[in-house]
Amino acid sequence: MSPKFRQLHNFQRQQRVQEQRQLQEQLRRNQYNRQLHPSRAHGTLPSIHPHQVFREYIFNCSNIHDIKIVRKVGHGVSKQTYLGTFRGMKVAVKMVTRHVSDIQSCLKRFKEQGDNTNSMKIREKCFVFPTMKLMKEILLLEQLSHPNLIKLLGFCVRSEETDTTDLSEHGIIAVHEFGEHFMIDNLRILPWQTRLKHARQLVSLLQYLENSPIGSLRISDFKETHFLLVNNDRIKMIDMDDIHNIEPKCSSYNRPTVGMIAKDMQAQLGRVENECEYSLPCRMALCLGFNAKFNLDRANALFFKRLLFPTSFPSNITRRLEELNVELDTLSISTSDLLHELESIQLIADEILKNIKRKNHVRNIFSVSLFGLHIGMAWSILVGHQQDIFLQDLAMMSLTLPV
Repeated sequence: MSPKFRQLHNFQRQQRVQEQRQLQEQLRRNQYNRQLHPSRAHGTLPSIHPHQVFREYIFNCSNIHDIKIVRKVGHGVSKQTYLGTFRGMKVAVKMVTRHVSDIQSCLKRFKEQGDNTNSMKIREKCFVFPTMKLMKEILLLEQLSHPNLIKLLGFCVRSEETDTTDLSEHGIIAVHEFGEHFMIDNLRILPWQTRLKHARQLVSLLQYLENSPIGSLRISDFKETHFLLVNNDRIKMIDMDDIHNIEPKCSSYNRPTVGMIAKDMQAQLGRVENECEYSLPCRMALCLGFNAKFNLDRANALFFKRLLFPTSFPSNITRRLEELNVELDTLSISTSDLLHELESIQLIADEILKNIKRKNHVRNIFSVSLFGLHIGMAWSILVGHQQDIFLQDLAMMSLTLPV
């Protein structure tokens, strides 16, 4: 394992341990709150024993049935997602059911061929591919760890096919942290500080995918519905089954034939060198660097054009953002350079915010001082007025006294 991959692996392991501790603490807090307010609890919940929370995940086949399914919240091509609750904590439960379109289209094909779609063998065949995609997602999240990837809280694998959504019987189940859908165009109306934060986090995710422990990864199906807002704080990717770590082959890679003279061989190699998309060179019959360029291109179209819209930022950083937008549109910047630039912009933004706070603080002090000055002047006027009245009364009394 290379030093870079070893460093990523160690970071992943440390982060997983930290996340597990946070989840354990959240469960203990929920249990404590329910003990304080028993009227809010629905039914009796067993106390949490340290050994009940597993080393890697909260859920496995022994306790996954403790999740209470509330309602369906998502419906994809190969799986469905349900909102579940576990001791006061919301979770997302993914499973393959016979209602997903992959299963329905498969059963329809067999029916058109005259096969009995009620046959267990036919049904098992239709469940193979969707189930494989869910297992792929579980295995990827086993190996990957980034703050902008949805957390895997546990899973259970019993069989490949089942009709029920009962978690005590269903075949393959994955449990994730829960997030909310958001309107992508609403990103434009967020405060510029929040948009800059989201942009930095997403670029960090792209950089991680480019240098992941299992190679450069491509998000083939890059779309709005595959991202959720978790805790109203971070945009996270939730769908992993369309991620690939193989760079595409060159469009027309022609191996030089035997007997070709050196001059012609060089000419042919030169012709195929730029036959990859994004003007990438062809190396070893692959368009190396394609996955990273593809992700950056799609992320720019979906997120960065909304998050890094220059005119909505302070004038101090507008010019640099305009240049970054040009580099993003032409894909002439790498994810590492882009992250570095956004971090530099963040430093400028921090200074801007400090200056704003400092000015507000000075303005508040001045306002208080001015208010005090006004009070003092008013008091002086009042006291002076009272003194004048007193002197006038004294003079009147002196006039009326007998001589």
